[in-house]
Amino acid sequence: MGNYFSSNTDTTVSTIPTTSSSDSNLLQEKEKQILELQQKLHEMESKVNKTHKKRRRSFSSISVLDDSNNTTTLPYEHQSEFLVDPKLLGEEDDEDTLNVTVGNELFLRDSSSPEIWKKQKLLTTEDGRNSMVLAISGFKQSSEHIYNRNVKKRICHYIEKSNLSQYTSNGVTIPVQILKEDNSKPTETLDDSITHIICPPQSRTFKVLQAVLTHKWIICPEWVVQSYVTGRWLHESGFGFKRIENPIENRCIYLSPSFDLYCNSSKASPNYIPNLKDHCTGLARIGRAVIVNDAEHADYILVGPSMIATADDFSEEVIHENKEKSKYSALYPKVYVLEWAEFIELLYPQYLEASLRKAAELYPISE
Repeated sequence: MGNYFSSNTDTTVSTIPTTSSSDSNLLQEKEKQILELQQKLHEMESKVNKTHKKRRRSFSSISVLDDSNNTTTLPYEHQSEFLVDPKLLGEEDDEDTLNVTVGNELFLRDSSSPEIWKKQKLLTTEDGRNSMVLAISGFKQSSEHIYNRNVKKRICHYIEKSNLSQYTSNGVTIPVQILKEDNSKPTETLDDSITHIICPPQSRTFKVLQAVLTHKWIICPEWVVQSYVTGRWLHESGFGFKRIENPIENRCIYLSPSFDLYCNSSKASPNYIPNLKDHCTGLARIGRAVIVNDAEHADYILVGPSMIATADDFSEEVIHENKEKSKYSALYPKVYVLEWAEFIELLYPQYLEASLRKAAELYPISE
């Protein structure tokens, strides 16, 4: 046992490498960065706490008028619910808030008496609706197309100028609103209030794809026409669908060099798609996916088609042969390597539009 305490042991211990001066400086720099981040976090927490206290003080004594116009104090638990959603309170000034929704009740504030609120039930139909906001997309300008601008105008007229301007179920009536499509903004984000997109079968516009990813109703135009003929809104299930799952949520997407080349392809090319890069990044954002910078960490790799046409500085078309799909498929066999058309099929598979196609066959639209 004496060997464990011999001079050889001391020699062995002394050979263990020690921290160099450069490593020590690096460690001190890292510790300094951590302290700075902790300080910033503390400042942010203090700011949030002050804002929360301010709001709580502002609404510490809320009075509510009941149906008999008797004034009562809003229960503390409801006061807390008033503080949950910053959008309801206003970011800058709590005093600007004139109404707040808590559960299925709407609290309206009297502007002349800011501390007095009146409670009223939200109008909700038997099937759970409290709003119907429709948008139209995918109609063509040419009169030669079945779903042309004249059909679009007729559908808008049916909704705005007939009994379809309201939806009634079991004695409860809610308004129906239609938002007109802005063709000047092809990559515009879909309004959150929209509940239905009215579009032709096989339509894959940016708005339609957004609606699919955000679980809105995708409905064929025949739904509006047949509802108008019937005199009331028909149920959507025979005319469209609402997708429940989102195939790209929390997934990583890599845009390959050939996909970037495809985004800049020649306008004369038969597979040219305007605003393609904006569409792709927009759909990823809306679908809660992440664009990553390397293929190794991707769940989906987007590549260009096998042949890509681009224009050089002299506006002469150049054809590029693309072999990236086979290359990435071999390198990453567990990753989905998709061209743009395949990616769209992933988001909006053709089998989902069966109800739209069937309704179009049963109730053909005529001029």
